[in-house]
Amino acid sequence: MIQADLIISHAGAGTVMEALRLQKRLMVVINTDLMNNHQTELASAMHERKLLYMVESPNVLQESFGELEHFVPLPHQEGDEFAFPILLDSFLGFEPKESGDCSYKKTD
Repeated sequence: MIQADLIISHAGAGTVMEALRLQKRLMVVINTDLMNNHQTELASAMHERKLLYMVESPNVLQESFGELEHFVPLPHQEGDEFAFPILLDSFLGFEPKESGDCSYKKTD
């Protein structure tokens, strides 16, 4: 990943975080066959923030390279170390127990 100019991957949280940390261009391809597809939610949120380029299906990967050439991701700025885990937890259905509490409980 360190030597790459472009990373093409699934939208796993670890891969996304590492690519952002390394300030790499990232194209994520959603696996629509997964049940409870949290990758789609994570990738959509990061794509809306212009941090990565999202392809909604492996079937359209090849056609997406033309659009990717015009995509310039915003640089990921280090900041609150809890911002991404909080975003990820909210997508997974976890909420803070109470304001300012860093422990979480699963919501239904």
